[in-house]
Amino acid sequence: MDDGAVLLRCLINGHTDREEEARILDLLRDAPAGRLNAMLAGVDVEELVESVDDRLIGPDNRTRLLDLLCHRRVGELTTESLANVLHAVQAGPTGRQKEAAARAIVLSQRGEALTRLKEAADAHADGHDLEGLVFSDIDDDAIRRDILAHIAAEAAPLGTLGVKVLSDIDDTVFAVLHETRYPKGTLIPGALAFYDALDAGPAAAPIARTHVTFVTARPGDVFGLVEKFTLRSLRKAGIDRASVLTGAFGALLDKGDMADKKLQNVAHMRALFPEYETVFVGDSGQADPIVGARMVADHGELVRAVFIHDVVATPAAERAAQAAKGLAYIDTFVGAAAIAHGRGLISPGGLAGVIAETRDGLDRVEWSSPEQESAMRALVERDIAVAEG
Repeated sequence: MDDGAVLLRCLINGHTDREEEARILDLLRDAPAGRLNAMLAGVDVEELVESVDDRLIGPDNRTRLLDLLCHRRVGELTTESLANVLHAVQAGPTGRQKEAAARAIVLSQRGEALTRLKEAADAHADGHDLEGLVFSDIDDDAIRRDILAHIAAEAAPLGTLGVKVLSDIDDTVFAVLHETRYPKGTLIPGALAFYDALDAGPAAAPIARTHVTFVTARPGDVFGLVEKFTLRSLRKAGIDRASVLTGAFGALLDKGDMADKKLQNVAHMRALFPEYETVFVGDSGQADPIVGARMVADHGELVRAVFIHDVVATPAAERAAQAAKGLAYIDTFVGAAAIAHGRGLISPGGLAGVIAETRDGLDRVEWSSPEQESAMRALVERDIAVAEG
């Protein structure tokens, strides 16, 4: 660890007085760019920001710190450092000072650098993601408008960089309620490889590896505990790059309300990542077909695909009617991958990866009965034959 980072950690450990705060500011002000980033990488930036104060009588050291990081030296910070400072200003109450700091950081970045910052800011594992910052933590409408206008302006010249995957969780990634073809709690075989294939795209590596944004009806809470629990569950299952947008308690009672809340979250992601097209993955058990149809109607060609994991044995006629609306009903992720490959969304290697992971996943399932296993294997082999045909 950088010596400056070691000293900085010692200074911010516990209560800091005025002299210690002055030393912190001196260290950060005088460090060359490379060392400044090493120091920020070696400490908890949230703890750093909270360790210095603005005093009623005396120096306004937090103001000086944020001015140093968000204005005077912002051009020297790496994407990682910028994302960590953004994360730090989300912690605790976000008053005018922190909101202005967030605005300064976002507006300091342009083009592909801004895309990389947004992806990094959206990847924190504690629920403090980009959507939460812009649409919840920031209360000043003018600051929010400035941020969104800058994002839109910088995205326009980039064209389309790839797809942003928005996905439901329950009965889409895990068998929870209506999905009875697998034992409860099972990670649906092929899901992880499918998301990875969409992330990688049809050929070249993207400018910034994106991640799945899970849009769930699970209600959020003021402390972000639902998001944190959900993220831990996803990471335990092997989904490392993810963010979670939660629902509301009232929306659980009505499919229309549930769909409206999910669509609000979808609109937020479209505003934050306009340089990406969208793929939505949901299930047929609750409101996701409504969400998918509305997405196609509202966003048109920006929605490259809507996949609905069919968990309620939808009749063929209804599947055909939904297909006319742009919704692809699928029984397995191999089936989804075959469609995605046909639409130029994933590579041949990505398709092969989904097939391989699905077969491996079937072997790991603790089946409830031989009949359950044979029925699911038959569906998978049917879809593999189509994919490889």
